[in-house]
Amino acid sequence: MPERLRTAPKRLTGSGPAPSIGLLVDWLEDSRYHWQVVRGAMHEAYDRGANLLCFVGGSLGSPDDPHELNWVFDLAQPPNVDGIIVLSGSLGNGVGPEGLAEFMARFHPMPVCSIAIPIPGCSSVCIDNEGGMRAAIEHLIRVHGKRRIGFIRGPEANSEAEMRFRIYREVLEKNALPFAPELVLPGNFTQAAGRQAITILFGDRKLPTGGVEAIVAANDVMALGAMEGLRNLGLRVPEQVAVVGFDDVEESRFVLPPLTTVNQPLYEQGRDAVRIALEQVRGTVKAEQSSRHTELVTRRSCGCLPGQGGSRRSSSPPAPNLSFDAALIRRRQHILADMARAAHGELGPAGPQWDVRLLSAVAEQVRGDSPDAFTRVYDDVLRRLVAAGSDLSVCNDLLSALRGRVVRCISDPRKRLQAEDFFHEARIMTTNAVEGVQVSRRMRAWNDARAMMQAGGAIGSTRTMEELMRAVHDNLPVAGIPRCFIVRFQRDASGAEVARLALVENPDARKWDPTMTAHHVPTAVLRQAILTGIDEHAFAVFPMSFGNKERAVVVLELGSVEGYAYETMRQVFTAAVARIDLLPADPTS
Repeated sequence: MPERLRTAPKRLTGSGPAPSIGLLVDWLEDSRYHWQVVRGAMHEAYDRGANLLCFVGGSLGSPDDPHELNWVFDLAQPPNVDGIIVLSGSLGNGVGPEGLAEFMARFHPMPVCSIAIPIPGCSSVCIDNEGGMRAAIEHLIRVHGKRRIGFIRGPEANSEAEMRFRIYREVLEKNALPFAPELVLPGNFTQAAGRQAITILFGDRKLPTGGVEAIVAANDVMALGAMEGLRNLGLRVPEQVAVVGFDDVEESRFVLPPLTTVNQPLYEQGRDAVRIALEQVRGTVKAEQSSRHTELVTRRSCGCLPGQGGSRRSSSPPAPNLSFDAALIRRRQHILADMARAAHGELGPAGPQWDVRLLSAVAEQVRGDSPDAFTRVYDDVLRRLVAAGSDLSVCNDLLSALRGRVVRCISDPRKRLQAEDFFHEARIMTTNAVEGVQVSRRMRAWNDARAMMQAGGAIGSTRTMEELMRAVHDNLPVAGIPRCFIVRFQRDASGAEVARLALVENPDARKWDPTMTAHHVPTAVLRQAILTGIDEHAFAVFPMSFGNKERAVVVLELGSVEGYAYETMRQVFTAAVARIDLLPADPTS
């Protein structure tokens, strides 16, 4: 998804500073899940005239966090923020709902919204886990006839993962299929867990090749790992083992074969959470429980052909006594419904009534009223989708749905051949558009990576504070991060912790800024020293720990750069600051 243009903000208050929402996550490196939620939250905050502070710590209760990064969440207090959003679906994997509830209690009475996991007393933004997982497993059983279905679980403390596992067992029982413990694999939502699950199945447990007909994973990342593990063993997907995931991350559309999965609207969940939190800040609502629908997206990895969706429709023409127009009128609503399902909500940027325009253009071209009506309209749709950064992979599903219904309305063999020709031309247009988008993405990714490597190299090689500030000024904005701050935390003479800016890269700041030398209360430093402009901004707040030395945070402005780049810069800054010894023992020096 390309960076969207900022629209005119919708301030919640008539005067005073913009409200600030804190979003608590465990990392940003995973562009498949976390970054999509953060992007949605960032765009909703911009649209509503609010700031977003994304505090990046570690998974709660995780033994894999030796640096104890979760102290950064202590900064998410008034006046730094006015409301809190917690990405509970990943942050609470190690503590479960009870641990999450205890953790989130520290932020009351501020408005608190949980994403993915409902927490008593808090607002929540959740999805229909049950309906999505049920549809996926029943599709394998009823459409593809699978009976020996393996399941890769998520973390046992994650209630979403446990719900998906429960649905797996319920669907097996409903379809009179025995539950086989040897087909259940442990997982932790990582790609490595998916690969390891395959090793356990066919290595440790020595199941025969035909002993597993399909594998369902509790998320897409493990499903992708499972597909990799199957390829390493020489097993073909879906011919020998079908694979289904959950999430519909971007990579699932482009892996070979494309992954059948359950779409959950990650970007929209981020937007919903910010909307709810800001409405609570304004006082218009107390607490809101929001739920988004999920949808099964069938692709090749389960055995479905593009656009087939498991259907078994006949391709026979209509009765000879029905004209094309009469047959089209009879089937019009079914055609439009099929088109809407195939689009998966991705064709909004094509404009209002895109489905009616396409269908009308097809009718014109079939009748001969306009020899290229459909081609022209479809080209316009493609251009709009490319400009909006929409997922073009749904276009082939759309064409399959449209062709399958329309061709059945044509009794004239010559006109049927003509229709097949212009639908084939539309597929070629789609392929060319997808290739063009991929080339553009690769070029942009290469340019972004090069700029980020240059910035990282320059910052990482600095040896003095002056060199660090110069390297940041010369390189970081070019890499797509226009604003950067380093805040250090020390004890004053009375033993109280104070915060002070140690580095500022801000195009809006004056050459000399008094906030550089001022001491701040830690829970106010972000509001008082960073969120000082009249515009709204989104920042990631990363903790930096230096063993026994004092602590610091690096604050990077969020934008079009992918999430992993910010995680990389956190590591670069931590190494540079540790070498420069930015944090002297005397806080008054």
